[in-house]
Amino acid sequence: MPGRVRQELEGRFPGGFDRQALVTPAETRGKRGAFVAAVERDEPVGCGVVRTMASAGVAEIRHLWVAPAARRLGLARRLLAELERQAVARGLTTVRLSTHEVLPEAVRTYQNSGYREVAPYDDNPYAYHWFEKRLPGPGPRGQTG
Repeated sequence: MPGRVRQELEGRFPGGFDRQALVTPAETRGKRGAFVAAVERDEPVGCGVVRTMASAGVAEIRHLWVAPAARRLGLARRLLAELERQAVARGLTTVRLSTHEVLPEAVRTYQNSGYREVAPYDDNPYAYHWFEKRLPGPGPRGQTG
């Protein structure tokens, strides 16, 4: 599935997309992060990655993607919510993410999901907008709330 994400980014981003900018599998394992996928009829229709950052308590969401045929069904928000749950399960309290200016649908999704625009937190050449959201802490018996 990352190949499908990369292919779409190469087509939409001016100047293409360097596959070296993709999150590595090692960054999505165990306490370091998670890869989440949505599958319909054995076909991948969406994905995203959450990984821990160097700053204490901070996660970053990357590569949130939904296949064109599955868009406008709320799948991006559901994937985003699951990535946030994965961050909370790892004890993280803040999530950051960025997106390119040619992806206005991503900007709307993040804004409608409680993210606020912040100053750039990295030098990602594919980012034009940077966002952040505080996550709820763990509730009773590890439940989020």
